[in-house]
Amino acid sequence: MNSSQDQASREDRYEFGNNWRNFIETQLNQQRLESSRLNLLTLLNLGTLEEKTFLDIGCGSGLHSLAAWQSGASQVTSFDYDPQSVETTQRLHALAGSPANWTVNRGDILDPAFLATLSPHDIVYSWGVLHHTGAMWDAVRNASRFVAENGLFCIALYTSDAYWRPSTDFWLTVKQRYNRAGEFERAAMEWWYFWRFVALSELRHFRNPFRRFQKYEKSRGMSLWTDIRDWLGGWPMEFAGILETRTFCRDHLGLKLLWMSAGEACTEYLFSHQQDASQAQAAEIQEVQLPGPFRHQTKFAFVTRLPQLPDDRAINSPSTQSQWVLFEDEEPLTFPRAKKKAIAVQGGGRYQISGTEIRFSSSDGTDPNVNGRTYRLRRRISSPLAPPARPVNIS
Repeated sequence: MNSSQDQASREDRYEFGNNWRNFIETQLNQQRLESSRLNLLTLLNLGTLEEKTFLDIGCGSGLHSLAAWQSGASQVTSFDYDPQSVETTQRLHALAGSPANWTVNRGDILDPAFLATLSPHDIVYSWGVLHHTGAMWDAVRNASRFVAENGLFCIALYTSDAYWRPSTDFWLTVKQRYNRAGEFERAAMEWWYFWRFVALSELRHFRNPFRRFQKYEKSRGMSLWTDIRDWLGGWPMEFAGILETRTFCRDHLGLKLLWMSAGEACTEYLFSHQQDASQAQAAEIQEVQLPGPFRHQTKFAFVTRLPQLPDDRAINSPSTQSQWVLFEDEEPLTFPRAKKKAIAVQGGGRYQISGTEIRFSSSDGTDPNVNGRTYRLRRRISSPLAPPARPVNIS
């Protein structure tokens, strides 16, 4: 745990459930349901969850549990530490017709007695939760215990790689202040965050910052303002480096990193058991190898021209760049769209596609010209078509 958190007990936490209850009461609609479902299937690289069991650790609003059930999961098991999150998920369970193959309970991923009641699942899912437990790596270890043979382990953790300026310590201080604040000061801090970290970025690119709300709904089905409150208030809190996470899951849990989506506050990881990894990757993969030699720039940074990429007419657009993941041998490197200075000074597998070049660093700071590793860009180009969702009446 970060030293600044040593004085925070597990009871000194943000009221996550109240935030999620407000989201369900005021923001839920059919478009959010469908966006959440399609995003979940894309993240898992599956067209359906039929004949699969799904464990949602820290179910929060219950939206992703509902997405799993709508996608055909044979059994959904949801639990959360926060009683109001449990109540909110139970509301969605009722809207779905109270299906017998979806159970909702209050539980703690750090409680051995509760964990003894759980069984292995085909998909173990925990998005943006385990770093809020007060014992993140214990929580990750405990969660991984319930991945069934040939199963998938999908987690999202706040990554320290994304927070250089401002630093992670800055944000931990902000979070403590927000949790001590009254209603008026909290509202002021939310607007401060929106203008400084959302609006200004959009305005620099001559875009309407308020259109981010609509785009946000279409991505994960969530609400931008709900997630701003969740970010500012989220406490306890720990950050996880991408390489740190990959190494921990590989060396201590025997998991293979199949895919990763980084570049935002949370990094999404899709793991499988190493011996089963070849069976878990279903999508067709497009691949191009980086041409060497790589030109050394400063400290950890190396540059090479981009190989010819299929459909590269819009390679400078963030949406196109985000489709391509840089692999070092068979593992994805860490932080895409990194700043040039961060690549040079911090290294650690950061990279950036810009124009006709790619600037990158190796995972361990070695020279990619002589370390014997292969560097490839890969992207998924197809996955099975998702079947119609199980209906839910939210009117």
